Amino acid sequence: MTIRDSVRLKSAIELVREETRSRQLSQMDGERYAQLATIWVSGYLEASCREMLLEYSRKRADPAVVRYVSWNLDRLPSPKVDNIAAVIGRFDQEAARTLRRYSKGEIKDSVDGIVESRHAVAHGRAAHISLENVFHHYDNVTKLTRKMAGLLA
Repeated sequence: MTIRDSVRLKSAIELVREETRSRQLSQMDGERYAQLATIWVSGYLEASCREMLLEYSRKRADPAVVRYVSWNLDRLPSPKVDNIAAVIGRFDQEAARTLRRYSKGEIKDSVDGIVESRHAVAHGRAAHISLENVFHHYDNVTKLTRKMAGLLA
């Protein structure tokens, strides 16, 4: 992923949201849009995490260390809340604790749910997710990424 993948993916998600908001979709089209949006929302979360942590390290470390961090961030585990907090904890333990407290409940459920749905779609299993649910998860993913941005500023 490139440094601004999160911006590109956010724009794509917002475009799908806007285009599908006022249209009557067939069940099949709704499912296809939901699958596509699921993949993009999960990718947005992953790209946002990577970009924020890379920027965090750029502000604080030697370029050689930043290259090492970048290499490791390319191999992030599945971006569920506990995994994100664990990676952030390698940089800042207090930020990780704060993120875990902030994301308890609905935000964690949404973030983990969108990642699980992405895995289902990617492996050809039924995701059982509607566009409405995807955009609800996206809103919570956005809340989480905003919190991360504040913690890693």
